[in-house]
Amino acid sequence: MKFRKSLVFSLMVLAGAAPMGAFPSAAYLKLEPSVRLAGMGEVGIALGNSVLDALTNPAALARIRRFQFEANYMEWLDGIQYSVAGVAFRPYKKVPEGEKPKLSTLSYGLTVMHLAAGDFERRNVDGEFLGMYSAQATVLGFSFGRILYRGIYGGLTGKWILDNIDGDQATGYAFDLGMLYAVDPTYALSFVIRNLGPGLSSGRSLAYGQTRFALPSEARAGVSYIYRNPSFGYFAMNLDLGWMGLTSTDPSDQYASIGVGAEFNILDYLVLRGGYRKPLSMHALDEQGRVVQAASTPSVYGFGASVLYGPLRVDYAYYARNDVLKNHRFGLGMVF
Repeated sequence: MKFRKSLVFSLMVLAGAAPMGAFPSAAYLKLEPSVRLAGMGEVGIALGNSVLDALTNPAALARIRRFQFEANYMEWLDGIQYSVAGVAFRPYKKVPEGEKPKLSTLSYGLTVMHLAAGDFERRNVDGEFLGMYSAQATVLGFSFGRILYRGIYGGLTGKWILDNIDGDQATGYAFDLGMLYAVDPTYALSFVIRNLGPGLSSGRSLAYGQTRFALPSEARAGVSYIYRNPSFGYFAMNLDLGWMGLTSTDPSDQYASIGVGAEFNILDYLVLRGGYRKPLSMHALDEQGRVVQAASTPSVYGFGASVLYGPLRVDYAYYARNDVLKNHRFGLGMVF
């Protein structure tokens, strides 16, 4: 079972990554941190309005109310655990005495993501058992969002990343930048760039003689359409386009994707959602001018639901990146 855990963890971390020769690091940053967006197949950057949505699009933070808390959890085979939590708030502006308090145009968020894989077997090239070791990763994020103008929102997230595998540590930082334009109550457009940074660095060579590894940078553009009806709630459709490998030096790590997701809110008591994102084959030229096709990447699909009761929200999503990485995710949120 320990070998199976090691295999599953490797598949999870490298899900959607380039071949091992390219060795992109922190591939877990590709996992969708929001249960809501995971339930739509990682689609819906133009629909975001919560602190964990802001980990996918920082501009979503500018759309929160006064205070918000969210946390979610999922587990793979043999106890591989992925958990995310975040808190966000919007302060009041300073106003002259006697005037009604007004909320600021700025919002702030703090998030933490933790991935733990338990124990692995350590073996030499002959297969001899040498003991056990553990692997884990932590990402701390600080975000702020701002209402730039009527219907125009912007946001920025800074992330500090720590990898720890058998006592070997690699650290780094990254930035996300997002913009969202609510054309009217029906349509919204959004654009985001994620995981920009110098990569993870380590004091010793961890693989293939490398001490620094690139991050899985990406850009996404999205559009959402919302049909509202006081009799039943609202119905939202989302279309996202994505481009992976923005800063990768390996052409095989560069590909595009397209995704469609939908959400149906029933009288603000129950929300049903689902979606699918498909990678598109891309061709690029290497340094010798040869055509290179991107690595095979998994399609992503998901479906889920939320139950709303006053300020509380309970979330569920079934989230799958390929035949191995299928899991149930559960989340809890509070909005004030």
